Amino acid sequence: MPGIVGKLSREGSDWEGFEPPIPPNEIVEACELIGLPLPAGLVELYHLCNGGQGSLPFNPWLFVLWGIEEVVMCREHEHYREYYNDFVFFGSNGGGEYFGLDPLGRVFMMDPIAGESSIVLLANSFDEFIDHIIGFPPPEGFPEDNAA
Repeated sequence: MPGIVGKLSREGSDWEGFEPPIPPNEIVEACELIGLPLPAGLVELYHLCNGGQGSLPFNPWLFVLWGIEEVVMCREHEHYREYYNDFVFFGSNGGGEYFGLDPLGRVFMMDPIAGESSIVLLANSFDEFIDHIIGFPPPEGFPEDNAA
């Protein structure tokens, strides 16, 4: 199975990195500040680029990866610490909903104003989510059919 770089560079992928990667020691420091474990695939993605975007084959159709500094700022914000301390938000759809990781490592989308009742499960792991970015349909059907 190819790594993140191999998957995102496959034919048909429209993945675009926004910023070059930051030094590995800064990624390690950011992960320590985040305070919850990040999936190896997400860390590998930050070694590729510090932010980017790609299409999804289902609603919301777009995934925008935040730079790791933005992930840290979100984790440090008192609102997110109080209401969403078990989650790590790492991106958006460009329209207000956030992509996050739950304590089980599943990837979900959530409207941060509507709260946890708006959670839609997108993938059972970050690696599965990366497959969606390059156009593979979810094995259990599309997220609208799944509940977190």
